[in-house]
Amino acid sequence: MIYRTDLGKRECFNIEIKARCRNPNLIRKILKRKRAEFIGVDHQIDTYFKLPPKGGKLKLREGDIEKELIFYKRENRKGPKKSEAILVNNPGNGTKELLANLLGITAVVDKRREIFCIKNVRFHIDQVSELGEFVEIEASNKPRNNGNSKNGTLKKEILLKQVNEYMRLFEMKGEDLVSKSYSDMLIEGTRRTSSQKHPAGIAETRAGNGEPKGNMRWKKTARHGVQTARTAIVY
Repeated sequence: MIYRTDLGKRECFNIEIKARCRNPNLIRKILKRKRAEFIGVDHQIDTYFKLPPKGGKLKLREGDIEKELIFYKRENRKGPKKSEAILVNNPGNGTKELLANLLGITAVVDKRREIFCIKNVRFHIDQVSELGEFVEIEASNKPRNNGNSKNGTLKKEILLKQVNEYMRLFEMKGEDLVSKSYSDMLIEGTRRTSSQKHPAGIAETRAGNGEPKGNMRWKKTARHGVQTARTAIVY
């Protein structure tokens, strides 16, 4: 379910997929042919904060188009899956520093996102730093007046059918589907690199505005002027 604070509580959810994008131009052509609305290109910095295992994910998105604090729960599996979330639009100044000090930072995802929309379905073509190019399809059950809806919302079966149809149009293959979030992919990649260099193990970190423990790499995000860790891994 998705709750947007600027609109009040709305019980919504997505059926969505993420996949590696082999041919972004094909997807752009198909979306143009389908007369998709082009929302724009957004440079997004997603900062993920530490939560208990299986407690979901909490991230602050800083972009020119999208500025949101997002808590979500989603299965880590390939193929279409249900995503439930709570969104706070335009969180106040100091949110990142507050959460970083309270919870700690686990990862920072830097990406360029092209955003398209056809009715209740959103499409993202992402270029993610250190990971590559991906495509996302997100079908939402947000209110839409048609015969397939109940109480103003679309059924899960309709959303699943929409996602599968666009997967077919985009010529997606099973091996292209991704089960994990960008943050998990970054963290796992860093851990593999670290374990090869330092097989003795990985130490814990202290995120936020304090000094890092050990040889932690910091990245200065010029747009936001806040010092954050690319991934909260210490060698």
